[in-house]
Amino acid sequence: MAANRSLIMNGFKEDCEQLIARFERADNIRFDTFCQIWKAMKFSLVFAGRPNFLELLEFCEEALHICKQFVLLPPRFKERIGGLYLVYGIYFKMPVDQFKIRIKLDDWKNILELHAEIKEGEHLDANYILCKLIASNAFHFCIFDSEYGMEKPYTVKNTQYFNSYSILPTLRNLSEKNQLLLKIDELSKAYEQKKKESKPINPLDTSLKLFNSNIAQEIINDIQKFEEQRRNKQRSVTDLEKPCSSTSKEQSLKEHKKFHLKETLKRKIRSLVDDIEHENESEEDEEDEEDEEDEEDEEDEEEDEEDEILEESDQDFE
Repeated sequence: MAANRSLIMNGFKEDCEQLIARFERADNIRFDTFCQIWKAMKFSLVFAGRPNFLELLEFCEEALHICKQFVLLPPRFKERIGGLYLVYGIYFKMPVDQFKIRIKLDDWKNILELHAEIKEGEHLDANYILCKLIASNAFHFCIFDSEYGMEKPYTVKNTQYFNSYSILPTLRNLSEKNQLLLKIDELSKAYEQKKKESKPINPLDTSLKLFNSNIAQEIINDIQKFEEQRRNKQRSVTDLEKPCSSTSKEQSLKEHKKFHLKETLKRKIRSLVDDIEHENESEEDEEDEEDEEDEEDEEDEEEDEEDEILEESDQDFE
């Protein structure tokens, strides 16, 4: 059951990453663009197909925790805006209202910094979404990300991998629209086009081949490949960690089953011993009763003999 739950949440996280990636490739950060991607992926159906209400509750709680990470952890502004829209959509589309978004003190400071950046950039859609979440009392301020109870020793810890010194976010920002790499790519293509129009180029002549016109596009492709490799590596690390906890749970279940088997065997053996003792006691009781009956018969015979002797003595006396 725990393994199926982890697989479901891993699949949900991959869908969220795909939704955020498609939103990042869009030309703007409007909420309308996010809604179009949401509808195209049919993301509102993530709550369907739950076998019982308890599993639906567990899924909603885990889904809010996963979506919150896309607002807090990513250093890139556009990815965090996509995470904000994702949290908004999941929170207001949930078929239950028992859960809120758990926020620690550091998380709240992070959200306030994001809000200041949104207001500075005059992103009205994102500002409205965040303000509506705050006004709807969607945040629950707490100390821990998860609510702990008796099940604390059995919970699986989800380790977050985030390098604050990575230059990858800066490189990805350079590859966005109207940024340096795309501007270089546009100028390179325009230069090549003008060069072809002005003079027919001999393929063997290398005097005019001053640089590689596709260098900017190759850098962008390399950045995207590196980002994909990093995500795959994180997934493989988390997949390697989770079987350890599942195997420990399986071992505990096996030990629990062995203990129950031993207890049932002990009960059966005790019941058999009790039955045998009961049978022996009943046999002894029957033998005692037979002995008592024999003794009573003997006493009756002795009394009859004494009566006969007395009668004969009486006759002789007469």
